Amino acid sequence: MRNRICVNGLNIGWMATEGEDRTQIEQAAAHGFRTLEWRNLSVRVGEGIIGVAAASGRAVRSDDLRQDPRSARRDVDEKEGIRSLLSVPLRVGGQIIGVISAFSTLPSAFGERHQTLLESFADQAGIAIQNARLFAEAQRRTRETQALLRAGHAVNQSLDVGETVRLILNQARAVLEVQSCGLFTLDAATGELIATASLDLPPEDLPAIRLQVGEGITGAAVKERRPTQTTDLYRDPRVRYPQSGLRSMLAAPLIVGDQAIGALTVLRTDVHHFTAEEESLVSAFADQAAMALEHARLFSSVRTYSERLEAMVEARTHELDEQKRFVEVVLETLPLGVFVLDAGLSIVRANQSLRPPCSRSSSALSAGDSVSELKALIAVEIAIVIANCL
Repeated sequence: MRNRICVNGLNIGWMATEGEDRTQIEQAAAHGFRTLEWRNLSVRVGEGIIGVAAASGRAVRSDDLRQDPRSARRDVDEKEGIRSLLSVPLRVGGQIIGVISAFSTLPSAFGERHQTLLESFADQAGIAIQNARLFAEAQRRTRETQALLRAGHAVNQSLDVGETVRLILNQARAVLEVQSCGLFTLDAATGELIATASLDLPPEDLPAIRLQVGEGITGAAVKERRPTQTTDLYRDPRVRYPQSGLRSMLAAPLIVGDQAIGALTVLRTDVHHFTAEEESLVSAFADQAAMALEHARLFSSVRTYSERLEAMVEARTHELDEQKRFVEVVLETLPLGVFVLDAGLSIVRANQSLRPPCSRSSSALSAGDSVSELKALIAVEIAIVIANCL
């Protein structure tokens, strides 16, 4: 394109994406420049030739920047040796997303033909950018879906809550392209939020990081039960524990039923405003973490109950064994004859004192004998005793 228009250089400046501050145009690509000042050029919308093109939505041409009062960075223009500048807005779907500019070291280098040609290139670039954005958006959503599926699989399959939480934090960091993630849980005994997991802090340092509900960015997210963020940790008075090198933060509450039991936090190293989509994604990961913690709590409760029940059964079994042994001792040592009958009135046991010693060799009594047999045996025993007494 540079050869067709016969210029010294071209540059493209991007405006911020939708939902962010769209008052600034940052240099995104440049060709033919000689100074770093021009390569790193940044102007406000409405400022200079480039800014006016973005604000008005129309092509803007300057035949001599030295004489043009609209020039916003005359010092940069002089260093680069620019005399003529032609700027055309870039549109995607009817929205202005930036400006494409051609510059020359000669005055009056651009005419209507150059403007028409650059506008045509801008239209083609807009289509290409739109296609690239749609492709990138599809890839991003695919990565997000896969990350959430992996997190959900870990929640449903693993009983190791620490391993599951770490996987969720790693997936969140990768998909959101943040530099750190952490997890806070609510201590029911103290009512404090305690750091329980982090991707960049040593585990031994975590218990010392404590917040009250409503305190700091994390505490506010738990209290209000909605995502809470700060674009600059260094300048936000709510921040309690600033971390070196980390500038922006988003916290999403962990919700179980109608209760907030903690928060998941993501942090970046740059000043950044988290979009509504990013908030929604962090909330989805927070939901997975909440589910993992709830599963762990329920499993622990069931295991505790099972252990208590097992202990109770073991204690009761031991008690019954002791009672059985006591009954057996008493039964065998009684001087009187004792029969033990079952529900069908059959003899299941008899002690050794049932018969006189003289008769024990002549008659037998075994478990399973009926009541009639018992009566007959007793009659025999009585007869023997009477005979012995005569």
